[in-house]
Amino acid sequence: MPNHGSNNKGSNDIPNLDLNLDLGSNQDQTKKKIPRGLVTKVENQVLDECAAAVEDNEDIIKTNRWDQSDVFYETRRRLDQMGYDVQFLSKGRRAITKHIKEYCENVLQVKRHEIGIFAADKAVMAFKGQLYSVSFENYSQLKETFSII
Repeated sequence: MPNHGSNNKGSNDIPNLDLNLDLGSNQDQTKKKIPRGLVTKVENQVLDECAAAVEDNEDIIKTNRWDQSDVFYETRRRLDQMGYDVQFLSKGRRAITKHIKEYCENVLQVKRHEIGIFAADKAVMAFKGQLYSVSFENYSQLKETFSII
């Protein structure tokens, strides 16, 4: 979704959050240690681009849904492409995903789902040995197929 461009909405208001990540030692000498605050700045850029993409085309929410993991992995991918050692980034994943909601609400002044970022499916239904992921989108279909949901 972020490949649709950036509007830099709120870019002057980007908080320089210290996520207190212990990024470990630089095991791979060809990769650079991630400077403090860069993870947040890259993540903010990803979120700004999601907002811009939805602003340009609201249908993208249906055609290219993201969850918080997508934001994390896109942030990680960009840092890796910039030559940073992302090996220890998963240690700070909780703080990184928590920042998504805070940035959306406080800077972009939207809810996550308004820019196409949804909570991951967490409900699973089992029936006759088959597992079915239950989401808001397929709830009606499952309700018709099974008698109790």
